[in-house]
Amino acid sequence: MNKGWLELESDPGLFTLLVEDFGVNGVQVEEIYDLQSKCQGPVYGFIFLFKWIEERRSRRKVSTLVDETSVIDDDIVNNMFFAHQLIPNSCATHALLSVLLNCSNVDLGLTLSRMKDFTKGFSPEGRGQRMKSGRTKPGESSWRGLAWPQQGNT
Repeated sequence: MNKGWLELESDPGLFTLLVEDFGVNGVQVEEIYDLQSKCQGPVYGFIFLFKWIEERRSRRKVSTLVDETSVIDDDIVNNMFFAHQLIPNSCATHALLSVLLNCSNVDLGLTLSRMKDFTKGFSPEGRGQRMKSGRTKPGESSWRGLAWPQQGNT
């Protein structure tokens, strides 16, 4: 049974080490405090970090409408990488993979290139299952070296 990964501190330096351990070249994670300032270098994506508060669940809105801002082109949707998070405490890895594997101009290195090719055509659930199975799980060994000690769990 998969008990999950250890908690990783939300720190851009640690995220950069994780990206490097994936084998990605030429990418650095930077912390920004506002979107008004000009970013230095290329921006591949944004990862928003916040503390989840369970009471907010009932206040969130769910829209069933498809408008002009929604992507409905099957070719675009089917070629995007997204994996359901099935491994506890793997949210940073999933966020990084979602950014990196959807960038066409990033040198992914061997591990992530193979993962991207292998999981092409998988559903988000299938990609998450593949990562959970351990056969395609980039980052777990790196993660263990960067993580906080697990508290309250054995």
